[in-house]
Amino acid sequence: MEHTVYTVRLQDGTIGTMDDDSMDGQHADAYMGEIVQVQLHDENGCTIKKRGRLVEVLEETEYC
Repeated sequence: MEHTVYTVRLQDGTIGTMDDDSMDGQHADAYMGEIVQVQLHDENGCTIKKRGRLVEVLEETEYC
């Protein structure tokens, strides 16, 4: 089964990732303009989560 990770930009300029597991298998475009939660890394490399309005899907990566 393939797994898709989307690199996205939030309205405040934050770049993070979303995966299709957290979106009921839908494409990230389906959430354009909605408040979403993304994952990103802080300056120490720790994973953090942030919420904001989705404004752009930058990249789509599929994993097996």
